[in-house]
Amino acid sequence: MRVVREEVLIDRGNVGQTQAYKIAYQQVIEAISFVVWPPGASQFTIHPENEANGVLPIKIAFQSYLREHGWVLESKVDVLATVKRPGPIDATFETEEGYFAVEWETGNISSSHRSLY
Repeated sequence: MRVVREEVLIDRGNVGQTQAYKIAYQQVIEAISFVVWPPGASQFTIHPENEANGVLPIKIAFQSYLREHGWVLESKVDVLATVKRPGPIDATFETEEGYFAVEWETGNISSSHRSLY
């Protein structure tokens, strides 16, 4: 897989220019490139049948790469700007700059909404 479009939503204090961000960003891009379907293939192929593309194996491949690089999976992080604590986030990485968080989307955006609520 590859990234075809990026959107920066928040870059408070120019965190996007820090070394911590550059490392976290590179690891996320590498994790994406390791996602293949079906498992063991050399590329990502979508099969046109219903129930043929497996969300869980795709997420597991992505998360496994990040875990091997020190990310914590399915973690909850206190967000000072919120009243409620967000739900589990697919992967977080703590640095001197703070937390970097990744929510892996495979078609249903509701998990991202729950993690950021």
